[in-house]
Amino acid sequence: MRNRIAVLLAIFLCNDAALGESLNVYLGFDRNDYPGDSSAPALRKTFRYTSYWLNNLPEEKRNTWTGKRSLLKQQRFGFLVLF
Repeated sequence: MRNRIAVLLAIFLCNDAALGESLNVYLGFDRNDYPGDSSAPALRKTFRYTSYWLNNLPEEKRNTWTGKRSLLKQQRFGFLVLF
């Protein structure tokens, strides 16, 4: 499954009336190959978090996400850590 892209959807329910809305939806994305440093600002306009593989992806010999955590964190992405 090379170059697949998936949109991740996380729904967090909050019962605290002080926080206002009781339902928050955050979009994220998952991709086998790192989309590139220059793509991060455009992706951040739509997505709040990304998956982040700590090891090689299934059936892959390399991990193009290695070393990209700092850059993504600077762009204010959240992470769904995968191993």
